[in-house]
Amino acid sequence: MKITNWISADFHTGDLLIEGQLSLPDGEAKGPPILLLHPHPQRGGDMHNPLLMVVAGELSALDRPLMRFNFRGTGRSDGVYDGALEFEEVLSAIDLLTERYPDSGGVSIVGYSFGGWMGLKAAVGDERVTSFAYIAPPFAIFDPVEGVGEIPLLIVHGQNDDFSSPEGIERWREVLPKSAEWSSIPNCDHFFAGHAKETAGIVKSFLAKQRP
Repeated sequence: MKITNWISADFHTGDLLIEGQLSLPDGEAKGPPILLLHPHPQRGGDMHNPLLMVVAGELSALDRPLMRFNFRGTGRSDGVYDGALEFEEVLSAIDLLTERYPDSGGVSIVGYSFGGWMGLKAAVGDERVTSFAYIAPPFAIFDPVEGVGEIPLLIVHGQNDDFSSPEGIERWREVLPKSAEWSSIPNCDHFFAGHAKETAGIVKSFLAKQRP
């Protein structure tokens, strides 16, 4: 796992100034930039989330630009938590990345829990999102996101996730692309304690085989 260095990359969503950061590869980028989206801001989630930082460290070995940001009302980001409109920040971050890397072939997204939910909402109908890894969808709490389309999609979840249920998983399976890859981690809960590196490796392997 490489050491990931971050530089400031604040951006705007409407009138809101959103706190963002970029990690750049040492040389020329070898693939589309990767956008990392943090878990629920009202439950302690922010862009410094430990699991996402382990994932970022693994993904830095792919020599692709990485971006993370704080949703509205979190850290230095303006505004207050909404619970429905945060996908607008995702779209603004995609704008920034595609403007900065116009020849990259799109953007990959890695979202954890709430962040993945907002990321999927942003990905509906947006051809700039070319691959998506969703860590720990709260199957039992959040409604499935319909209309995602046949983008390469990975779902990683813990078998002991308290925010999941067999019924919830089936609801999500019914509306997500049939081509989606599912990876279930035994003895793992929603917070991936003791499974961060394993999870990061699964996400890295998935994104490494995608092509823009």
